[in-house]
Amino acid sequence: MPDIETIESRGRLPSLIRQANTLLRYIGDEVTRTGVRLDELPQSIPAIVGAIRPAAMQRVEQLRGQGIVSRRTEKFNALSRCGHQYTEYCELNSTLDGLELYER
Repeated sequence: MPDIETIESRGRLPSLIRQANTLLRYIGDEVTRTGVRLDELPQSIPAIVGAIRPAAMQRVEQLRGQGIVSRRTEKFNALSRCGHQYTEYCELNSTLDGLELYER
């Protein structure tokens, strides 16, 4: 995973591929450790992946679109004066293709 010193020395966030690989590694580590799917991503997932929040969620969607992770989503309205709709990613799991890639 990237650390602050690496990001500061480069002056940019990790590449999109590295962000996706870090996300896959995180999901694979958690699923392997517990033996069950992730109920939800932690609030710190953008920091773990090395991306701003919308980009981190795009990596989830990209991995899902490639059949590497499976997930269920729920839409909910945030209790804010803007009333934006957000997506909550839950029940994340690696597919068999994702596990094979994770093990490599």
